[in-house]
Amino acid sequence: MSGLEHLSWLANYVLNDDRFAGNVTAVGVGLTVVLLSWFLLKNLLSTAWITLSKLIKQTVWLAAGTRIHLTLQIWLWRLFVSASCATLALGIAYHAAGGDVGHDVQTAYRRITPQHILKWGQTLCLLALLGFVAWSLLRSIRLLRPLAEDWTVKRLRRTVREDDEAEPPSTLVPQGMILLERYAVAATVLLSLLTAGWLLEIGQVTNPTLGFALRVTSILVVARLLTLAFQTFAKPLTNYGNRHFNQGRLTHYWERLARLVPLGQRCFEMTVYICAAVLSVHELQVIDSVARIFVANWGEKFVKCIGIFFGTRVLIELLQVLLNEVFGIYQEGNRISQQARTLVPLLHSVCQYAAYIGGAVWMLVVFGFPPEPILASAGIIGLAVGLGAQSLVTDVVSGLFILFENQFLVGDYVEIGTARGIVEAVEVRHTQIRDDQGKLHIIPNGQIKEVINLSKGFIYAIVDVKVPTGHDLEVYLRAMTDAGRQLRQLRPEVLAETTIQGLVGLTLQETTVRAVTKVKPGTHHQMENEYRRLLKGILDQLACLPSERRAA
Repeated sequence: MSGLEHLSWLANYVLNDDRFAGNVTAVGVGLTVVLLSWFLLKNLLSTAWITLSKLIKQTVWLAAGTRIHLTLQIWLWRLFVSASCATLALGIAYHAAGGDVGHDVQTAYRRITPQHILKWGQTLCLLALLGFVAWSLLRSIRLLRPLAEDWTVKRLRRTVREDDEAEPPSTLVPQGMILLERYAVAATVLLSLLTAGWLLEIGQVTNPTLGFALRVTSILVVARLLTLAFQTFAKPLTNYGNRHFNQGRLTHYWERLARLVPLGQRCFEMTVYICAAVLSVHELQVIDSVARIFVANWGEKFVKCIGIFFGTRVLIELLQVLLNEVFGIYQEGNRISQQARTLVPLLHSVCQYAAYIGGAVWMLVVFGFPPEPILASAGIIGLAVGLGAQSLVTDVVSGLFILFENQFLVGDYVEIGTARGIVEAVEVRHTQIRDDQGKLHIIPNGQIKEVINLSKGFIYAIVDVKVPTGHDLEVYLRAMTDAGRQLRQLRPEVLAETTIQGLVGLTLQETTVRAVTKVKPGTHHQMENEYRRLLKGILDQLACLPSERRAA
């Protein structure tokens, strides 16, 4: 038999064999269903990503979401190809096994009774009614969202004054309403599909997948709504506290706590998202109960650690206010002593370190580490650090001796080595000095060997005046005395009359005369400059007088 005859025989066989034609038709229908399913899922995925991308503001998360979207598209295409190949393979195997779709369909048709037709009719009516209800709900949701948004914004603006810069009602409320609208749409669709699966008696297939999607979506939406609600009401509540706690005993406590509102917002968001993640993991049926309990325990521990950290920050702020109250820093009209300016920052630093260390130990206890070995290890580590870092121990001990012996305090004018200026801070490890040029010298306490304190009792303002040879020295002496007398009258920092010590330098070109004035500590530079200004004015006036009156 020639090739043409073989081809003719095959064509006749295909065209005349009803079983083959029916099976091919069934395979075509299967491939069409697979194609439509792929097309529908692809469009749903693209629509969901476009909607989600509008909510994402950060570039990093947007890029990550784009990569995830592309990955899902690739896997969806692979699933479509695999399903198509599987459909073809099943059709070929079915035909090779002698199956006949037409015969099987006719057999199934003969088994259909009027009760089946009635039940299918009822199911179709219920599905149509379900579709109408779902469509009505979706339309109502889209119509009610702008009304609910306007009502919420108006209510918030009534509770917030115009001078409060009410940003949340204009930005966060629309975000929350859009999120609620989209969640309501998604929940309506998922509930409709669940109901349709129950009507079609395929709930064992639809309930696990659609139920999981509905529960996880609800958890994530509630978490996001909680964070948006906190952001929305944080600013109005802070402004309310500013209005009602600006006066009274709680003013300074409120001022310190109000600074922690942004930190509290971040801690609250982290807590909410951790709880949402734990609840979402609980919904995963593919994970066994032991793994879910493990994740829940770790999530609870992380939440406790976040609470401990925030509580530590609140304690530090309250201790700062308490120390200021104890040392009288908040008392109006009370001059803050140097001891208070020195000890308050130091004690606050010590309390801050102690609070952070205590919080860290508490966190380790939360994760199951007993406190006794931790404290013992801390003692051993501290001893090792003390032996290895002797300079650190020397700095700390020297700093304590400086404070106990009252060698100098904040505000004193001192000279330590090459640094000379006003003490700005006395810490446990170092001392900060600001010199006359504005440079900040940070000196380790262990390197402070000799201190010249110019702020104890009094100090002398010394001014040397150079008189050129050939000028009348007595005129300069009288001018220097008059300048000292004016300085005593004008400045309360001067403690005694200016003393002219006489000649302290003599050369062929000039004579140096020194004036010494007893002034308050730390004011000698200022008084020296003021003395020079007054002396310059007197000498300028004498220069304008005739020589006879100048000599008189």
